Amino acid sequence: VKNGCIVLPDGMSYRVLILSDDRPMTLQALQKIAFLIEEGATIVGPPPTGLAGMPTRPDEEQQFKLLVTKLWGRGSGNTAAPKRRIGSGYLVSGQSARQTLQEGGFPPDFEQTGLSPAGEMHWIHRKMSDTDIYFISSHWQPPEQLECKFRVTGKQPELWDPVTGAIRDAAAFRQENEQTVIPMEFDPCGSAFVVFRRAIDEGAAGSAKTNYPRVKRILVTLSGVWEVSFDPAWGGPEKVTFDSLVDWTTRREPGIKYYSGTAVYRKRFDFPSAGAEQARLFLDLGDLHDVGSVRLNGYDLGIVWTRPARVEISNLLKTKSNDLEVTIVNLWPNRLIGDAGLPIAERLTETNVHKFSSHSPLFPSGLIGPVRVLMEEPA
Repeated sequence: VKNGCIVLPDGMSYRVLILSDDRPMTLQALQKIAFLIEEGATIVGPPPTGLAGMPTRPDEEQQFKLLVTKLWGRGSGNTAAPKRRIGSGYLVSGQSARQTLQEGGFPPDFEQTGLSPAGEMHWIHRKMSDTDIYFISSHWQPPEQLECKFRVTGKQPELWDPVTGAIRDAAAFRQENEQTVIPMEFDPCGSAFVVFRRAIDEGAAGSAKTNYPRVKRILVTLSGVWEVSFDPAWGGPEKVTFDSLVDWTTRREPGIKYYSGTAVYRKRFDFPSAGAEQARLFLDLGDLHDVGSVRLNGYDLGIVWTRPARVEISNLLKTKSNDLEVTIVNLWPNRLIGDAGLPIAERLTETNVHKFSSHSPLFPSGLIGPVRVLMEEPA
């Protein structure tokens, strides 16, 4: 125990140790808890419900009961005093660890406001030398705009994108009440690292209104005809023309309606570049199922697997004849559903997991769009 914190051999430290409710405990564990409190630790939780396991010595159960009484005191449920000073530390019973830390002047390590009622955010914090690293992730589909508070001050917050690897300083933040407050935005099931590693003045703030430039202005919508190639080995046509982008499951052809696998979309388009020469440009694929990759004018722009389905295309567009290739891969259920209605000899798949029948609903598939060229607007 050092400065009231329980320090582990790997360097991790904890201000409080929380005991489980309604659990028995061994005498050895109870003795260790008593030692930690005597040395200055803060322990939060109710007394154990009894001795765990069978006693190995005649006086073991008696020692256990005496130590419980010494720590938690006498009275109803052995919780007469909500906070007891024992040696150099404290035993707290009848209130939460959060309340205990707040009473001690410690704000939450992380908290957020503005989350939708059904939203769910997860987070974790790791400290390395003089660097604090937080990882925050959304666990639901709707996008979120939150105000996130971190128990760190005197350091410049950085936003690290776990998908692209991009690193940038937060331009909008403030420091108050021993916390750094950052307005943050999360795409569907989005996540971010927030890293504090460079010193700045206490009380310094970012003057920008937001940390996220707006990608709003639509320059081009790629409507009309697309050439699409499927894999004939999995029942699809080698080449077909789509008059517009649609869900494969809405097509009449069984080879497309029930197709599972890879399909390649190709389109040639012009781009009126006036006013966008120095701007950051993005290709937004709209709705797609389920994973895609993009090639533009021979450049591989990588795989799109998060939402929004968007890649940067700055400096890659030509005024005339841009060649776009989008490869889409969907899931297997549609092929299994289609095969379930065919004679065994005509099926393309074989499985011992009979989760789907010919009457099962099909999964949305393909590039549904709209596919658009967007220009970033300043934050």
